[in-house]
Amino acid sequence: MKSKFRILIAEHDKHDLELLHHELNKGGISYISKVVENEYEYSDSIISFTPDIILSDFSFPSFDGLTAFKIKETLAPDTPFIFVSGTIGEEKSIELIKNGVTDYALKDRLFTLPLKVKRALKESADRHQKKLSEEQKEFAKIKLEEQNKELIKTNSELDHFVYSASHDLRSPLASVLGLVGLIISESKEPDTLACANMIKTSVDHLDEFIQNILNYSQNNRTTLKVENIDLQKLTIEIINSLRNIKGAEGIKFEVNIQEKQPFYSD
Repeated sequence: MKSKFRILIAEHDKHDLELLHHELNKGGISYISKVVENEYEYSDSIISFTPDIILSDFSFPSFDGLTAFKIKETLAPDTPFIFVSGTIGEEKSIELIKNGVTDYALKDRLFTLPLKVKRALKESADRHQKKLSEEQKEFAKIKLEEQNKELIKTNSELDHFVYSASHDLRSPLASVLGLVGLIISESKEPDTLACANMIKTSVDHLDEFIQNILNYSQNNRTTLKVENIDLQKLTIEIINSLRNIKGAEGIKFEVNIQEKQPFYSD
């Protein structure tokens, strides 16, 4: 908490003011104060003096405590406000607290004032700290959302670049493979054929790598469609699609799938 608090005091009676200062000092409160006696000084001081707490009499020759409270609610709604009065009754005091007044102290029991001031300042500091923490959390949340949006944008741009670059690279590779295939089909020189076959193997590996990148990029662009998969049917379809491949005629497939539970996937 602060070493010295700023207390705005709305009081017109000099004797009561002396007693009030006496009790505050006696209660060990370190403070600087400003005393006002009319509405204009009071309103101006809330803005210029920026008090940590306001102590106000309930009735003045020029204006009243209720007006002081309403002005405070408009200019400094978070500032604690305590009535210090000898005329306010218990029932009225309870009504005022229900309407937002922080507390009240009777002038014939001013010894209670320091404790009420300390409590009001402590509660005000706690509210301020809580509000500050919430604002920091909200700021962090907004910042994180902005970073996520930027990251999504960056990933989208990167994905688009990878897809475009990979797609563009496959075209010249296809030309290279075509030329190598032509050399293999027409050349009769063993050394040339050996080199051409090594070139073809390397290009095939590179093309496979690029195709994998394209597949990954396409998967990122595609929405998952989860559905029930018939593993028996899917396996038979895959086997049938392979039967006409060169060399597949000597392969024997044995399929034994026992689907006890339904299987779901994309």
